[in-house]
Amino acid sequence: MLADVRRRFVLNDLLTHIHPVPVYDLTDRMLAWGVEHGVEDVESARFEDLREDLAEVHLPRLEAAGLVESVDGERYTLTESAMELEAVERDLDQKSTVRSAD
Repeated sequence: MLADVRRRFVLNDLLTHIHPVPVYDLTDRMLAWGVEHGVEDVESARFEDLREDLAEVHLPRLEAAGLVESVDGERYTLTESAMELEAVERDLDQKSTVRSAD
């Protein structure tokens, strides 16, 4: 479960940035988000441990899935496929909202 939360956070964070994001910045924002939302496993993590977990586990898995790509091993961005999936998800959310309003 925690792995899913961390990976979803990375995807959402990268979606809001048009430039490649350093692992350091992803880690910093994830810790702040964890504190703000009371996600115990994130807010109690040490910065360096979380950065290592992102760099060695989560980002490589997202890259293998074709959702993120590394610019230089330290900065990441969403792939075109990931952006297309996000557009489809938003479209489905909009259609669902419209139907529930009817």
